[in-house]
Amino acid sequence: MAFGGGSCIICGLWRQVFCGAGFARAGAEYAVKLKRKLGFWSVFCIATGAMISSGLFILPGMAFSKAGPAVVLAYALAAVMAVPAMLAKAELATAMPKSGGSYFFVERSLGALPGTIAGMAGWFSIALKSAFAMIGIGAFATLIWPDADLLGRGQWIIKAVAVAGCVVFAVLNIVSVKLAGRMQIVLVAALLVALTIFVVAGVPSVRQHPNFDNFMGKGWSSILSTAALVFVSFGGLTKVAGVGEEVRNPRRNIAGAMFLALAVVSVFYVAAVFVVVGVCGGDELAPGSIGYFAPLSVAASFTAVVIAIQIVGAGGEPERAHRADQPGELRDCPWQDEQAVSSRPGEP
Repeated sequence: MAFGGGSCIICGLWRQVFCGAGFARAGAEYAVKLKRKLGFWSVFCIATGAMISSGLFILPGMAFSKAGPAVVLAYALAAVMAVPAMLAKAELATAMPKSGGSYFFVERSLGALPGTIAGMAGWFSIALKSAFAMIGIGAFATLIWPDADLLGRGQWIIKAVAVAGCVVFAVLNIVSVKLAGRMQIVLVAALLVALTIFVVAGVPSVRQHPNFDNFMGKGWSSILSTAALVFVSFGGLTKVAGVGEEVRNPRRNIAGAMFLALAVVSVFYVAAVFVVVGVCGGDELAPGSIGYFAPLSVAASFTAVVIAIQIVGAGGEPERAHRADQPGELRDCPWQDEQAVSSRPGEP
């Protein structure tokens, strides 16, 4: 069986799946048009959700080991580097709002084979980034059930949760793109609210000394290389061009949603990483520690402990609240001190 346009089997199959062009019938192609069901906020949430994932919840600990406190600056530089890619993709997606994204743009300009290579590369990048995010979700599951490691089931739980997440999100997208868009709005709204609470609650607990001492100690070379590492955190922004054919009024919605998504996510990235470094410091983010793999969870736990102790101090033990602000207090194991506070005689 021949494929349309005289292209190879892989190119024809790729065109059928991603660009809506089917098998040739008597030397002609027929096109399949997708329904435009996604609005501005759906596109914004797809772009935002694609960026706020493992790049924020896992990567800051690894990036801190390379750049030190200047990891905050590295995230800001990475956001600036994402602007040219966003402008190019926004221009292409509004001019040619077709399903397929990079494949369609490259195929139209350079031909089927380069387009297929670009499409395959984009497909694999999404698959690898999604796998990274699913493993991160599994790692958070072990934090919720810490006894799993004691039972020797930690790795199995991470893999099981990752596989379950893949199945759930795949089924959700297969059932309805409109339903997936609405679910994305709910998830992203909840995520942004949680991050806002984290930043607002965490800023008062940030320690300039010693956490930000020797800010540029590792030099510009480390900062630039770390910016290149965390640039992957913004890669999901350009992938929104792949749903251009399903967006209502793409000329307005795609470009506007991409601009807003990059601005919002950049602010949250820099603010959240600033709080993580300022609250945790080098010891909690060292390789091999829990903070190295789940930095926001450790920072959030420590922030909650400080707030709880300040409340207790206001009720009758101000010296305890004062000690919580001193270097070295409640930093080696925040959960242990939280348990000690909550288990004092006469208190629930």
